[in-house]
Amino acid sequence: MVDIMKISAVIVTYNPNKKKLTSNLRKMMSQFRKIVIINNSIGSDLSLSYFPDVSIINLHQNYGIAYAQNVGIKVLIGESDEYIMFFDQDSFLTANQISKLKEDLLSLENFAIVAPIFGRLGNSIVSVPQTLSSGSIIPVKCFSTVGLMREDLFIDLVDYEWCWRARRAGYKIFIDTRVKLHHSLGEGKKLAIGIAKPFRLYYQFRNIIYLGTRKLMPLNYLLSSIIKLPIRFLTYLIIMDERKRRLRYMLLGIRDGIVGKMGKLKL
Repeated sequence: MVDIMKISAVIVTYNPNKKKLTSNLRKMMSQFRKIVIINNSIGSDLSLSYFPDVSIINLHQNYGIAYAQNVGIKVLIGESDEYIMFFDQDSFLTANQISKLKEDLLSLENFAIVAPIFGRLGNSIVSVPQTLSSGSIIPVKCFSTVGLMREDLFIDLVDYEWCWRARRAGYKIFIDTRVKLHHSLGEGKKLAIGIAKPFRLYYQFRNIIYLGTRKLMPLNYLLSSIIKLPIRFLTYLIIMDERKRRLRYMLLGIRDGIVGKMGKLKL
């Protein structure tokens, strides 16, 4: 197993539920040399008196998940870690699950990410085109060749875009289907479509269109998006609540994705 002194964790938070966050930390902290929490909450400091060994950096603004992750990476990149594991406030793995992923690090070669599965459990390690960042482990050395997270995307597709860059650099992305991440995503589902908050639709539509029209995503993902985006557009207008707000954000995202207006949305 990978030495605990060689791996640390970065957790990004935004107005977190402290009780839930504290519970998640207790499940995981024994597995890491250090945990760095980057708090993206606007105007409020996060403090955890029960965890004096956890470093907390309060940004006082929401700069997006990519910026926050990069802050954590930069803190750890000059220290002794060989690997960094990523979480958000709503995700966790048990100590045993983290140990399994650590074991994978010793058996795999030429990888940029080893991550848990988000769906149905399996019994193998598989190579995939992309994965979400929550629960993933990245070797520190990869940041020097692949680069940091792309901050102008702000939130959606940040992890996927980094995976695609890593693959273009010759690395592989692995998922261990025997390890399932505990994670709450979105606000539920209707007709098997994830329900996002209205403002998230801006980033989802903008980033897909921006990356797709500039040939920065794999062809299969682009073709899938060409089919799914119109369906999602109509679905959000027909069956979801706050339809006018959703329409406004989707149209803004489409416009800005085409013209290349990136970063945080400013209304």
